[in-house]
Amino acid sequence: MKKFFLAITLFIFGVQLYAQRPTGTRSGGNRNPDNLPKIGVISGKVIDATTNEPMPYASVALISVRTEKAVTGGLTDDRGTFLIEEVPVGAYTMEVSFIGYQKLVIKDIKINREKSNYSFTNLKLEADASQLGAVELIERKDFIETQIDKKVVNVDEFQGAESATATEVLETVPSVEVDIDGNVSVRGSQTVRILIDGKPAGITDDASSILDQIPANAIEKIEIVTNPSAKYDPDGVSGIINVIMKKNNIKGYHGSVNAGVSSFPGYNGGVNLNYRNNKLNFFGNYNYRYDDRFRERETSTINSFGDTTTVFNQSSDGNREGASHVGKVGMDWYINKNNTLGVYANFNYRNDDQNSDEKYLNYDVNNNPEDFSTLNSTRDRERYGIDYNLNYKHTFTNPQHYLEGYANYTIGDGSSTTQTLQADTDFDLVPQNITDQRLNYNENINDILTIALDYSNPITDKTKIEFGSKAILRTLNNEVLVQDYDFNEGIYVVNTNQSNNFEYKEDVYAVYGILAQQYEKLSYQVGLRAEAAFTDSKLIDTDETFENDYVSLFPSIHTAYKIAEKQEVSLNYSRRINRPGTRELNPFTDYSDPFNIHTGNPFLKPEYVNSFEAGYSKFWDKMNLSASLYYRISTDNIQRIAKVDENNVTTLTYANFGESQTFGTELTLMNKFTKNWNMLTSGTLYQNKLSGSGDNSQLSNEAINWSLRLTNTITLPKEYSVQLNLRYFGPRNIPQGKIEPIFTTDVSLKKSIWDKKGTISLRVSDIFNTREFNLQSSDATFIRDLYGKRQSQAVTLSFTYNFGNLKDDKRKKGRNGERGGDGDGGDFEM
Repeated sequence: MKKFFLAITLFIFGVQLYAQRPTGTRSGGNRNPDNLPKIGVISGKVIDATTNEPMPYASVALISVRTEKAVTGGLTDDRGTFLIEEVPVGAYTMEVSFIGYQKLVIKDIKINREKSNYSFTNLKLEADASQLGAVELIERKDFIETQIDKKVVNVDEFQGAESATATEVLETVPSVEVDIDGNVSVRGSQTVRILIDGKPAGITDDASSILDQIPANAIEKIEIVTNPSAKYDPDGVSGIINVIMKKNNIKGYHGSVNAGVSSFPGYNGGVNLNYRNNKLNFFGNYNYRYDDRFRERETSTINSFGDTTTVFNQSSDGNREGASHVGKVGMDWYINKNNTLGVYANFNYRNDDQNSDEKYLNYDVNNNPEDFSTLNSTRDRERYGIDYNLNYKHTFTNPQHYLEGYANYTIGDGSSTTQTLQADTDFDLVPQNITDQRLNYNENINDILTIALDYSNPITDKTKIEFGSKAILRTLNNEVLVQDYDFNEGIYVVNTNQSNNFEYKEDVYAVYGILAQQYEKLSYQVGLRAEAAFTDSKLIDTDETFENDYVSLFPSIHTAYKIAEKQEVSLNYSRRINRPGTRELNPFTDYSDPFNIHTGNPFLKPEYVNSFEAGYSKFWDKMNLSASLYYRISTDNIQRIAKVDENNVTTLTYANFGESQTFGTELTLMNKFTKNWNMLTSGTLYQNKLSGSGDNSQLSNEAINWSLRLTNTITLPKEYSVQLNLRYFGPRNIPQGKIEPIFTTDVSLKKSIWDKKGTISLRVSDIFNTREFNLQSSDATFIRDLYGKRQSQAVTLSFTYNFGNLKDDKRKKGRNGERGGDGDGGDFEM
């Protein structure tokens, strides 16, 4: 219905312009306006008089005083701004209108040689009480909206969102890849900064796991920003993923409930509640999820040391079963029209059990068996995190002139207890005797305090300044307690050689400033961020300490040029940083898997990245095109290195290497073939080159990688819709090898019921069960083939029901369904 009324509005406006435009010379000798000089430029911004929020897709018409007919006009964009160029010389009245609002009329606009440029700041439209509630505009958004500085994923348009997670949504997004273990990468780099509502996603080292706990139906949208401005933290080689949670502005009470069941097996359920009046807004949600999936992995390694060559095969399979609880509760207090105070708390908790059986088979070069063994592992893991947030915003007369700040305190605790039994076996892998039995206890306690203050001031219609400061104070404790079973005494004894306590402290202080200006069709933004970082790490048991303090500058430049009304080019640059995580820094060796041990490097330096990007976008009636070229060069590149010794033990560690370069292109095409069928096509092609030395190793690798995605959405009769996702990732080179291609397909069917208050969805993920991981790697001493798979094929049935007051009594939503500009999720626009 919303789409229908919006289409009618645009149609009537277009017909009016066409039908009323002057077509010839009137009697009395008046000149034809089409022949008059077109020298005028009229611009401005339209806002809601009550909320001071921008109004996208309001119509602006210029009416000739002489002919009383429309000469030209346009629509406001997502920010409520409009620009009308090539206005003929003459006298005009400007009419600004939007359904549900009183028409605004501005007279005495005269375009001539003396004055040809008019700019109107904050044209306020008053709600028309006689029309409020009379219509409800409803139009589906595009699943992916490509903007000049980011990609926006409208999560509600992902079919199956009622039972999916944030990770599953990201799997379908251009530029983003999620591997078999749930690790998220953008444009081939896993060092991406993940934010929730513009703030760090809890425990930084475990951000991917947090995404896997967030239900998709609690998310408003996801922003993929590859070159953020100096306002935002510079962490993340490939940019920022900002997950913006739902937070409604509709007055009264409303909410939703959801439930789903999957063939994993798995099931989920949740509730979302909101109540708002003129002064207060209360909100809260809770979601529960349970799943049980199998995993399998096989590794074959050929080791060569001198004249000795051996073949070592390792295989494991098992199940990971777990439940998660995610929730949020909070309140906003609208003190007056200029001041808002908010407080909220996020919490997440997950418990999972993992059982696996690993088999180790050792052969000589002639394929003769030498020794076999097994390792049975049972792990019980718990993780929880809580965010407490206090925020304040003061808006001046101009809503774009504001001062806002927040304090955020995060505590997180993750612990696991693992019991392992290692045994020698016969050739049939039947255990003969237990050779090792141990308990491994691991706990991570994370404590983060973040304080930020931001100021923005549009000092003129064409110029805006921003500046602010931020402090992030972080402490992490990682304790490992290993106990070996004493078969003689029948008790567990602490293994002091493999137990340790690692403490890491990191304080980062930052200030930034940004200047943004617009000259007709050209806009630019320049910024500079300065950071001072102080890091201290310590092995408590051995009293070893490590320090690394550094000061960094992070400039950013964003430019955009509007070639035409729906055509734009851009050129951006930013400097970024990849700080080593605690797992990469902790020098103590993890022996939980005796044949795959892990040790960090406390001397790792940060990796610095210079990122350049050129973009082009073009919009037609039924097609949108977005293309970009990008180039990244990283120095002191952080890489994971594998080394295998003569006992078939693989040691994983990290080192800084010389540099890596990535040059790529990305294309996104949205086709609206009919009113009921649209298709999103996106492809990425990039070349990655790594060269340099580190940790007594020399690495050099160069490869071309590519991927392709197709998302088809078809609306069917009787409130049905179907969505088909296809993803293909071409072969990808890594520092010590190559990853084989990956192909996967998902399909979902969705139906609206009960007067569109409810939906039922059926989703089949990985239809052909093809999503698996194959890796080949090597160096001078080994050749390795690795295969891995996590259960990905499943059928999921889900249901959602919305209740309460579902209509906004102050204004209707525009095409994108957003009120815009409230800053709740962090604003990445120029």
